[in-house]
Amino acid sequence: MSNLICRFNWLPLRIVVGKRASEGIVEVKERLTGDSEEVHIDDLMTVITNKYDNLK
Repeated sequence: MSNLICRFNWLPLRIVVGKRASEGIVEVKERLTGDSEEVHIDDLMTVITNKYDNLK
């Protein structure tokens, strides 16, 4: 269980580079909730920063 908690503390988000990568779209997924959204790579750092700040 402690390994699972540690994993969530260090890597709260998962970035999925999939089929739409050629269009500049990636998926950002929150590991704890499973919520995900598609994001253009130009907005990726802003989205990651906002999501990480909200997880604290």
